[in-house]
Amino acid sequence: MVKLGRKVPIASMDNSGKITWAKHNEIQTVNIKSVGADFE
Repeated sequence: MVKLGRKVPIASMDNSGKITWAKHNEIQTVNIKSVGADFE
């Protein structure tokens, strides 16, 4: 048995506020600028 990678999600954010993270075979994105506009 060979284990590759980590159990901790890997995340990155670009200049426009878009966050992308991956865990196992799932890749998800969220735009924090659009999320913040809903709470104002």
